[in-house]
Amino acid sequence: MKEMTSTRSIRKLVVSTAAVCLMTLPVFASASILNSSIDQDTYNAAGLDSAAGQERLYKKLQNESRNVCGSSNIHAAGSVERAVDNEKCYRETLTVAVQRVGNEGLSDLHQN
Repeated sequence: MKEMTSTRSIRKLVVSTAAVCLMTLPVFASASILNSSIDQDTYNAAGLDSAAGQERLYKKLQNESRNVCGSSNIHAAGSVERAVDNEKCYRETLTVAVQRVGNEGLSDLHQN
């Protein structure tokens, strides 16, 4: 009986740890995107005061978010569950990255 209880406790711990990791991944991934993949000069020089500059940066953020999170294609991801997780990661990472840039035009572009 004790072994069964301890197995349940371990299983609960593993599941809760995995859930916390999945919730925090977009924050760390977006920081990684903004701090390394797209250097500060790139997004300062993007011309965020123009719609064209905002679109260029948004496309870069989309590409880097997809690279960090992986494909949402079922065949490339290997399973339906993994594809769904990758898509969720992508959407959340992109949203956090846009929020961190803090440009109103970029945020509007993301909302549409």
